[in-house]
Amino acid sequence: MISQSGGLGFAVFDRARPRNLAFRHVITTGNEAALETFDFIDYMLDEGVTDVFLLLLEDVKSPEKFKRVADKALRAGKPIIVGKIGRSEAGSRAVASHTAALAGSDAAYRAMFDRYGVIEARELDDMLDLAVGFLACGDRMPAGKRVGICTASGGAGVWMADACAAAELEVPVLDEATRRSIDAHIPSYGTSQNPVDCTAQGVHKLGYATFAHLVAQSPLIDGIVVVVTARRSAFLEIDLPKLENLKKVSRKPIFMWTYTLPSDRSIEILNAAGYPLFTGAFGCARTMRAMGDYRALWERTLNRPQAACISHPARDKVHAALAASGTVLSEYHAHSLLEAYGIGGNVGTLARSAAEAEAAARVGGGAVAVKVQSADIPHKTEAGAVALNVGPEDARAAYERVLGNAKRFAPTAQIEGVVVQAMAPAGREVIVGINRDKCWGPLFMLGLGGVMVEAVHDAVLAPVPIDHEAALTLIHRLKASVVFGPYRGMPPADTEALADLLVSLSQFAFDHANDVAEVDLNPVIVHGRGDGVTVVDALIVKRTVQRRTAAE
Repeated sequence: MISQSGGLGFAVFDRARPRNLAFRHVITTGNEAALETFDFIDYMLDEGVTDVFLLLLEDVKSPEKFKRVADKALRAGKPIIVGKIGRSEAGSRAVASHTAALAGSDAAYRAMFDRYGVIEARELDDMLDLAVGFLACGDRMPAGKRVGICTASGGAGVWMADACAAAELEVPVLDEATRRSIDAHIPSYGTSQNPVDCTAQGVHKLGYATFAHLVAQSPLIDGIVVVVTARRSAFLEIDLPKLENLKKVSRKPIFMWTYTLPSDRSIEILNAAGYPLFTGAFGCARTMRAMGDYRALWERTLNRPQAACISHPARDKVHAALAASGTVLSEYHAHSLLEAYGIGGNVGTLARSAAEAEAAARVGGGAVAVKVQSADIPHKTEAGAVALNVGPEDARAAYERVLGNAKRFAPTAQIEGVVVQAMAPAGREVIVGINRDKCWGPLFMLGLGGVMVEAVHDAVLAPVPIDHEAALTLIHRLKASVVFGPYRGMPPADTEALADLLVSLSQFAFDHANDVAEVDLNPVIVHGRGDGVTVVDALIVKRTVQRRTAAE
């Protein structure tokens, strides 16, 4: 247990004692003026005796140290479970006054935790549930999300099934062979579907361990939850030899959830047999899900070589162009730099007169968009400085209209002209961007909704750079990622092309981390499978760094 708060650190230890958790150290780090939380973790990883790390964390002072040590812990299969405080605005103010440090963005911290397999707990008891699960079953984490439930109480089994659904776990109907083996031992009013209602009669006849063993044989199940009543220990005492044997032979995790308050002796029995005992259904299900997610990331990490990050061939050319540009690069100039990284392809033509706008519109012959270009007007739509679906015959009027709107919106703005750009085919709209976090540096952002992203609030973050597999994972983490499949008559979206775009932009952000504060590609239209993506609009904001003078 490592905590920046002394009081909360020992509070976790106090809450853990009734659950017989074995602690090696309780460390409180305070303001971390010398040693930091991840110095202690680094030491204990090398020592090799600690299996699970519980952290109460207000901030991370050394981001690079966090990345190195968290990656080291993940590769060693030693989970880090974090209670992150200072997530709200009020909490952030308290952190700043308490530790003389800024809490940082909650979303940014979550992105870093996701990348390195750090498991975020919601509150103190959640931390303990996770610790109990990993300590008891860390050598047999679930290989997937499919849970088998066996219970002597039908109602409690349904409650656990609901908890599994809330944790986005699956409770599949068991296969016929497994059901036949269970049906031979339960009365007619029981059920072997899943949840398996063994009934009190069945459990009294064979015990919890036998039914758990039968459920574990199913190839459709990755983990088992046994619903017990641990108020009295007598029945568990009788079942103990079978429970101990089951623990030895099963390669799938088996959790115990008691729907009655457990006696001290029941806790001792199950701990001695090596089973995690939970008193909350939702905490039990949440732990099973977290362990499955951790195993999946752990295996991907071990199978992925630690490759050095290599700069793009166009890095120096783009760096020089950035150095020669102003603080904000409007769409036309942003596109020209991003094209060097294979991003874009729908730049359009910069027109500085109505005649030039008409000529550009007539080149393709189809409908075009006419958009004012000005570093002083980054959000053109709000200024009324965009005209869509403009025909060649209307291009002159559109030029004058958007230019006039822009000048009324920002009278002092420096206007370069307008971009005349072919209208993109329809598709799913997303926003893709880079934002430099004050603690973690450049973070990649993907959001659903394009220009509506702030209304729908469906976005995910990740550190850069990312590879193709990580990009696909990021896409599917969006809450409404189902829209990328066949949706309302539209074919499946070209998520492979979107993933390629994410990889290219993350490389751009990595190469120019010291120069770029923000990149905004919004909207990006994802077309049907095989038809790629279109970057409709782009914006780059350079990083401004205040340099110290020699006198300072």
